Amino acid sequence: MLTSYQGRKEPPAVDALHAMIRKLLHQPETAKSADAPVPQLPAHFAWTEYEQLMISEAVHRGETVL
Repeated sequence: MLTSYQGRKEPPAVDALHAMIRKLLHQPETAKSADAPVPQLPAHFAWTEYEQLMISEAVHRGETVL
């Protein structure tokens, strides 16, 4: 889909994608016990020094950084 938009071509039909999304939304939850505790995993993320430099340079050039 992105390729078609980037190439300014007609995008493909989205019916198959919509069907997959609906299937995921209406899929019954897996067999989880209500009594089973949910394990807590520590979340940690850090930009590398190189990534921080690239972000800083992009901001300095006035580019939009998301």
